[in-house]
Amino acid sequence: MIIMFMPIRDRLQADLIAFTILALTILALPAAAGADIVAETFEPYADLLAEFVSEHDLPEDGLVTSFNYRAALEHAETSDRLTKQRQRLAEFDPDMLTDRDSANAFWLNAYNFFMIAHIPH
Repeated sequence: MIIMFMPIRDRLQADLIAFTILALTILALPAAAGADIVAETFEPYADLLAEFVSEHDLPEDGLVTSFNYRAALEHAETSDRLTKQRQRLAEFDPDMLTDRDSANAFWLNAYNFFMIAHIPH
């Protein structure tokens, strides 16, 4: 087993990249019973990802996905999107999540959003 130690900020950024990939995967899933409500709830977050996530192909069908934090922090709409997403989450009723897949998608996206939203602080 190899254990690597990285500065906390580097680990956080690596984790956020991985979570961003996961969030993009979840947001791209076909609509199921509760998936529409999840997609609607996370619209400001999805807009943020759509604008600041980029994909880079690697040899042998590899793919790297990254979030451009610097550009996001400098963009005029980022603060508004973060505020809108926080408001939607504060108003969201978890009882509307009627199936396991939509509940998993909701909570994973909520976690990922708060990880990204934490960076400006």
